[in-house]
Amino acid sequence: MTKLLDEAVEAVRLLPADDQDDIARAIMQLAGSDIAAPVVLSDEEREALADLTSILDFIADRTPQGAARVQTRIRAVTDLLLRYPLAGAVTDDPTIRRNTTTPPPLNFYKATDGEITIHAVDPAREPSGKVRSE
Repeated sequence: MTKLLDEAVEAVRLLPADDQDDIARAIMQLAGSDIAAPVVLSDEEREALADLTSILDFIADRTPQGAARVQTRIRAVTDLLLRYPLAGAVTDDPTIRRNTTTPPPLNFYKATDGEITIHAVDPAREPSGKVRSE
């Protein structure tokens, strides 16, 4: 490693972890690595992720095992939708589909070329369709 690159790495160590990762990805891409560039999230997507984190934290405060189950289920349904994006039932809006898995933590979503947009997450819904009360 050259002295300049060594100094650059030392300077990067002082940055926040996310910035370090961005710089590392850029260096790897310049060096010919196949590492994928990070996806840039919109403000709406960041807000949705914050909401989901808040929901999981709320559940975890009451039952950590319950939060882990909800998170596992959301991930499983998301993976399923990525593999089979048209699996949900068509709604009166032809661009929106309704998740029909049981239990349905992801209720409504939109499938476009290579992307799934979740429109509603309801981890409190029972398989019967009833909402659990606290």
